[in-house]
Amino acid sequence: MIETLIQLLISGAVLGSIYGLIGVGFSVVHTATGAINFAQGEFAVLGAFLAISLTGADLPHFFAVIISPIVLTLFVVLLFRIFLTRVADDALYLVVATIALSLMLKTLLLYFWGREPIGLSSPFQGKTLNIAGLMLGYDQLLIIAGALIAYIFLLFFFSKHPAGKAMKAVVEEKEIAMASGLNPALYQGVAFAFGSLLGAFAGCLVAPVSMLSYNSGGLLGLKGFASAIFAGLDRPERAVFGGIILGVIESLVVLFVPSGFKDVVALIVLLIVLTLKPEGFLSGGRKRLA
Repeated sequence: MIETLIQLLISGAVLGSIYGLIGVGFSVVHTATGAINFAQGEFAVLGAFLAISLTGADLPHFFAVIISPIVLTLFVVLLFRIFLTRVADDALYLVVATIALSLMLKTLLLYFWGREPIGLSSPFQGKTLNIAGLMLGYDQLLIIAGALIAYIFLLFFFSKHPAGKAMKAVVEEKEIAMASGLNPALYQGVAFAFGSLLGAFAGCLVAPVSMLSYNSGGLLGLKGFASAIFAGLDRPERAVFGGIILGVIESLVVLFVPSGFKDVVALIVLLIVLTLKPEGFLSGGRKRLA
């Protein structure tokens, strides 16, 4: 029983790391724009599918996982420059625009990759690490490592780096930021690019361990959003831990209810947080939701 419980905790931490990476994308965009990017889940699926196509073209797995997020990020930068810059100053219009973007990306995913779920082949598939009888796949280790690296980078970026501080300033004190010579559109575009990069990276990490389809973005996005809300949208780096907590709760739920109900956990957590502490349980205390 103890071994089963520990295995569930590990599985939950692995899945939660994916949710956390996607949740960071939500928080970063909200930090710079005050809006919620509802296309974040589709970024994850599109990043995974691009990597799958690249490996299908005989590109090594390592390069596919690197190139796919970069290509998607450049695509998002172009989209933001052409379409979203005009509405980036109004959080409500930007939210509506990201909903439209989500629907557009879902249609493209269906058209180019079809309805059937697909996965990303990995050189680490089937390779596991046995620690005192507990099995942990190499791909799972990569997911946890990726989440921790993202946390360390974000912690430094938003607390120490001038660009991270400026990204927060353009939405919290826009007039002062502009008077100081900051260009809000630049930092808003950077936030969208960074969010899409993290989303695509998360998709590339999860694809070897879980099959994805064209409509997987909705569920991934919901869980990522719940992770960001749980941690607090004002602290993007903490979304990683919000995701891990959510993943662990989701895994433990199967001990008490049928596994088919575990996907409802994210929605329940979201409702509880919004009801009891909308600024987030891991937040610095500022209550700011678009």
